[in-house]
Amino acid sequence: MREEPNDPYSRAMNLLKDMESILSELLDSLKEKTSVEAPNVVVTMNDVKEDVDSNVSGRYDPNSETILLNYKADLPNAIHLYSHHIQLVRLGAGKYIYISSEEGLRLPWMMRRLEQEADRMSTLLIGQLNPRVKIQWESDWRTIAKSLDRIKSMIEFKRRWNVNYDELRNSRSQ
Repeated sequence: MREEPNDPYSRAMNLLKDMESILSELLDSLKEKTSVEAPNVVVTMNDVKEDVDSNVSGRYDPNSETILLNYKADLPNAIHLYSHHIQLVRLGAGKYIYISSEEGLRLPWMMRRLEQEADRMSTLLIGQLNPRVKIQWESDWRTIAKSLDRIKSMIEFKRRWNVNYDELRNSRSQ
């Protein structure tokens, strides 16, 4: 296990990378069922939505085959985005990007065929996961998300009140 850094920014980056590893492992476990390699995964603390009308806290970038997922997203969000990756692999990148672009220009999010198919596929994939794997994944994910929330709150407090935590720690230890 790596040594935990003292500064909140490094801790946050390490926790985000831990979340990426957890999600990548879960997606790798689905490879046998889908015959599709896991895409690249990036977990972010930034607000990310698949679409303004969507409840999915992330998006799939077909050009880089990357899932960009907000750290507060849940398992259905992650698997929904993975379903888009499966669609890309099965349809081919060119066709997937064309359909996605065409639907995105013409239809609201909930009416897009790719979205409806991704919803159905993600429901099936989640149903095929071992219940213990789901529970463990969600527990690990929530634990890390809570740590990130604490770091974020501390940084927001520090920024708002211009507090130097090192000085506070030193004054308490004396």
